[in-house]
Amino acid sequence: MFFCRPSRQQILRHCKYLIRRLEYEEITKSDPLKAVNYLQTRLHDIIDHKDPEELKEFHKLASLLFKCDDFQTENSSPLMTVPLGTTSAFLSDKCASPSGTSTAATPSPSSASSSSSAKVDMSFNVKNQRYLLFNKLVKLLPENMVQPKGNLSDFVGGPQLIFDHQMCIDVDKQTIYVFGGRILTPRNIDDMSNDPQYSGLFSYHIGTNMWTQLLVDCGHPSAAHFDVPSIKSRVTHSMVFHHRHRKLYIFGGQRNKEYITDFVAYDVDAGELSVLNLDATATTEKNVPQSGFTQRATIDCDRDEIYVLSSLSKEKERRDFNVNSLWLYSLKLNEWTCIYKCDHSTENCCSNKGQVVCSEPCPRYAHQLVFDATNRIHYLFGGNPGRNTLPQLRLDDF
Repeated sequence: MFFCRPSRQQILRHCKYLIRRLEYEEITKSDPLKAVNYLQTRLHDIIDHKDPEELKEFHKLASLLFKCDDFQTENSSPLMTVPLGTTSAFLSDKCASPSGTSTAATPSPSSASSSSSAKVDMSFNVKNQRYLLFNKLVKLLPENMVQPKGNLSDFVGGPQLIFDHQMCIDVDKQTIYVFGGRILTPRNIDDMSNDPQYSGLFSYHIGTNMWTQLLVDCGHPSAAHFDVPSIKSRVTHSMVFHHRHRKLYIFGGQRNKEYITDFVAYDVDAGELSVLNLDATATTEKNVPQSGFTQRATIDCDRDEIYVLSSLSKEKERRDFNVNSLWLYSLKLNEWTCIYKCDHSTENCCSNKGQVVCSEPCPRYAHQLVFDATNRIHYLFGGNPGRNTLPQLRLDDF
């Protein structure tokens, strides 16, 4: 996770889902003090230090949000113990001194010994307090910095409006990863240009409804800073997740007119990016799969093997007869092996009705491929054969 030159709108986004994160920690009855320390650190990381007055105000709000002594001790209930009916004015008077330190008073014994039904009310009241404080954050921002309609993911720290991206899910950690894709609408008006813009790597935690940007695109202005991790984003690539290695594996793709054949791995726990086929710089079939258009990949976590179906290129000048091939990458041996290739063209493969007349799948793009790890069988369906004589032809073979 990183934070680089945040705007006031970005600060607003982070404050909003940090509040959600705090509520989630309370609901799940985890250690609230640990959550507060974590959130306080993150909030200070995203503050724009250029404006001293704004920094002072956000320090005060951080104190209201995270420094109030309204959490009980380690062995107590994680519910807050502020009296019922508490408002943000109470917190402002009791919790925050001018220096930003916490001076909250200890609740009365009658409040602390409330019934279980009262604790439910207290929990509800805590949420109200958080959103009241969040409204104070909103008032600090100009009117044009409000939640844009139809752009919810971008507003809460997620990707912008993109297409041709890839997604994987970590079932154990309940986290979704989104990488790449071309940005359809720039974040700012100043970003309007003729050069295509690409999205970086994002994670989405399902339980907290929280987006985090892990890597920026190498073309992003912030990528020039040495402390901002970046990656060469692309479209029409492949991405799989190894739940045991805890790594994302990304292969191929296209960036502008460049066809990419690199093979990279990203450790989701350590936040480290590595290149697997650093020495295999050529794009011939001798060492790595040729970069096609929307090549598909699957993974066998039991055997530490990744399969890539190299497909037909969308560009007519790049099409040849021998392009449909299935490759295996061994994570143990760190090498590619071609285990299947076709020896026929698309013109001789398909009938006018799209029916496959040969015994092997014909070259295609924009298809889908899945892998049955139990029976070790790949299933391929549909796609575009790229026939010049029938440009509207689509495949329905399985």
